[in-house]
Amino acid sequence: MRKRMKELGFNNELVRKIRASPKKKLARTITINITLTIALIVPMFLYTEVRMLDRQKDYPDKEPWLRFLSDPSNSVTISWETSIGKNTTVQYDTNPFTLSNTISRTENVTMHHVNITGLNPNTQYYYRVGPQVDGEMSALYHFWTAPADQATSFTWLCISDTQESSEGQHHHPRVARALAKYNGEARFIGNGGDVANYGSSKRSWDYFFKCARPYAPYQPFAFALGNHDDSSSHTAPMYHQYFAFHENEPLYYSFNYSMLHYVSIPVPRGKESELTTELMSWLESDLANSMDKLYRVVIFHCPILSSGFFGRNRILEEHLHPIFDQYNVSLVINGHSHHYERSYMDGIYYVVAAGGGGHMDPCHNALPETQVLGSFPHYLKITCTTSSMTMEAISPEGSLFDQVEMEAP
Repeated sequence: MRKRMKELGFNNELVRKIRASPKKKLARTITINITLTIALIVPMFLYTEVRMLDRQKDYPDKEPWLRFLSDPSNSVTISWETSIGKNTTVQYDTNPFTLSNTISRTENVTMHHVNITGLNPNTQYYYRVGPQVDGEMSALYHFWTAPADQATSFTWLCISDTQESSEGQHHHPRVARALAKYNGEARFIGNGGDVANYGSSKRSWDYFFKCARPYAPYQPFAFALGNHDDSSSHTAPMYHQYFAFHENEPLYYSFNYSMLHYVSIPVPRGKESELTTELMSWLESDLANSMDKLYRVVIFHCPILSSGFFGRNRILEEHLHPIFDQYNVSLVINGHSHHYERSYMDGIYYVVAAGGGGHMDPCHNALPETQVLGSFPHYLKITCTTSSMTMEAISPEGSLFDQVEMEAP
């Protein structure tokens, strides 16, 4: 045999190499796998650590943010925070080159809230605030007032659960960059709660506002209280502070925007104790007085219908759904369970839109009412016209993965 192998040009050394090659291949494969594993894990670990460290920093000086405290067609509230006490000045106008209107206060404060009234409906205003810590006025920003009529079409956005994740995963910066593309187009932005992960931690709020900088100065917030916003104290003092609620002011409110009636109620945990007599009486009265509007949208944190961890909330279904049905609510938006879900029950669309920031949750227990279900970062774009209200669910990269049209009654 060896003689025959030599005749064919083989030698013992080559045979040994050939026989040894499977072991070398195995060793090489193991080495490559270990190297690839390290190459994948180490960057992920470093990324998570960097993100966690980033959240531990203080960001006391904040760009302005907006909210409606009264009629959106003629007023807006502008807020910002400075690290040291400063007086308060807002300059604004429809002409960005003049900014001929000024509101000033001389007391030195760190939290600044200025409610501007007497604005013209359906008008774009430009503004800047200050002085900043460096003594200068801020950059120039803009916002829109609401139309005074009920026929002007408009677009608004909605997100939920913008909180950072303790695991280091956080999608809000990605979503924020997508939302910023609508500055000047989107009239306001809803948020279904869990704005910050630790509602009693200033650093948690600092981090939210840092991430929200691309869109917050341009799109007025319309929040609902989440359980994380209300953590530990159950009085949500920092939520009150940042969004210009008075100390004892209830956290439910509503406003009209053209043909839309928008309602926010504080249901952060989905407990019966949250559905107080005062709240339920206000909700029924508010919806009853809105029947001249084409669309009614209600936003609150804990969902009635969810295919995620929290499932179906029988308490909320029993107490809230009949009211929504009676007053022809078109759309209910929730958060809490970190996924996307569109359900349909008795003519009402229920949407879980909790892909605004926190880590995504599994959602595999589809309910009979569920029509669309998925777990990925997203935001809602909602367009209101006299003929229909169209809701689109969009990824931060711009992929449309759900759309539904609700015809006007």
